[in-house]
Amino acid sequence: MAYKIHPLDLQPVTVVTLAAFTCTTVMESSYQMLLLLYGLRHADAKGSFSLEGAASRLERFFQLRVEAGLSPEKQPKTKAENFTATRLRRTLIDQPYTIFEKYFLLSYDEQAGRLSFPEPLWTYLTDPNHKAEMTQIRALALGRLVEHFYGPRPAQSDKLAVADWVASSIEQGAK
Repeated sequence: MAYKIHPLDLQPVTVVTLAAFTCTTVMESSYQMLLLLYGLRHADAKGSFSLEGAASRLERFFQLRVEAGLSPEKQPKTKAENFTATRLRRTLIDQPYTIFEKYFLLSYDEQAGRLSFPEPLWTYLTDPNHKAEMTQIRALALGRLVEHFYGPRPAQSDKLAVADWVASSIEQGAK
């Protein structure tokens, strides 16, 4: 007997998977959470967003860290010239995208240069009745970024700094 699964039946499962991923993925770099935050903010009605746009906004995030006198990434020896939009486009596909893909949380259309959330997940997250889930995923991702840069018990000023960098970079820009 063949089972038929309707895409709407997958919505809660994909949201749980995304939440679990956001909470537990190994954070070797900030790319995963920055890409997720960009996608959640800039995806169109179908859940698709531009790789170019993501790379450009991540470049701005790293510039803001350098302007604050910090290394672009957590590792102190990283150089700002490694964080240009051109290099970040390739890095985003080589590193965080493959992790998202492994969990069926993103797909990539190389020809169009766009990443996409699965339709059941995006439909669920953008449903006005599930606004709290979208807010929770974004808060989890921001919290993981803070933890990545400052450890499990960051100062309030560090939390505010990361939130400000995200607001001034990832939250801005075109879709």
